[in-house]
Amino acid sequence: FPLHTRHTRDTRSLPCAFRFTKSSTSTPRPEMRGRVSRRASSSMPYGDANVSGLPGRFADAAGSTDAFRPGDRILACVSGGADSVALLHLLVEIREAWDLDVRAVHFNHGVRGAESAEDAAFVQALCARLDVELHVRAPEKPFTQSNFQAKARQWRRNETVDLLESLSANVALQGHHADDQTETVLLKLLRGCHLSNVAGMHPREDVFGRPLLPFPKCDLVAFLESRAETWREDPSNTSPKYLRNRV
Repeated sequence: FPLHTRHTRDTRSLPCAFRFTKSSTSTPRPEMRGRVSRRASSSMPYGDANVSGLPGRFADAAGSTDAFRPGDRILACVSGGADSVALLHLLVEIREAWDLDVRAVHFNHGVRGAESAEDAAFVQALCARLDVELHVRAPEKPFTQSNFQAKARQWRRNETVDLLESLSANVALQGHHADDQTETVLLKLLRGCHLSNVAGMHPREDVFGRPLLPFPKCDLVAFLESRAETWREDPSNTSPKYLRNRV
């Protein structure tokens, strides 16, 4: 499938930190050596059966939460990170059984120079290998650093809604998982939100679905490791500059 680019104006009971695995580093392919991540684990944290059964559990969770439905035309938001890469693999895994039409979108904010371009190239190669049509969106000019996260989030949302309409797609799926859900609730509490208003993200909100909410990140990483799949790491996701990362 072609690469489409357009410029626009505008839980499990224990958190991952308490689950122990033994891992070693493997060398990624030369063209992506700088920021590709893959950890080859000698043993899976919950057993091989649990990892290999993730697509089935993923489908069951989607069915029970209505994050998406059989026969849907889906737009998967794929950054190249472990969460969204796992999401795309899981969708492809059940694509035939659920009669899904899977497309993908990648947002290139262009704020990390060559690394941003490498992220886009990685996602392009992944989608080509999985036979998934990819669309890339980039802002006409970079966002200012003032309130960058909020501006970028709103831009991505607007672009996603427009793309859904142009593709006649049913739902846009995002890679938020159980760890993100915990962070969301903690952030609300830290900001003084009244307990009556403390709520996490929903599996389905309007045209956006979050089918990974029942699964901690370690499950997703273990799933990718079991298939020797790689993903990209964005340094901003570990920067203490952002409150969510500090939490």
